[in-house]
Amino acid sequence: MTQTTVTKRTREAKKASAISVIAMKMAKDSGDPQQKKAARFKKLFVAAKQAVLTKYKSRATQEWVKEQSGSKK
Repeated sequence: MTQTTVTKRTREAKKASAISVIAMKMAKDSGDPQQKKAARFKKLFVAAKQAVLTKYKSRATQEWVKEQSGSKK
């Protein structure tokens, strides 16, 4: 399934994102253990996602090509 809808982020969402980035940088600079835990789990997530991509990339690519070629239902 291909997602085609694009929505703009609201001003509040942009503000929340910026505050989050600044807070994480401040936590990293101060050596906060919760920030280290968050970073560790992010690395685990990225590694797991990479493993899934390695396993399913060829089939997913075939599915995408089939959808792009116009053979949609």
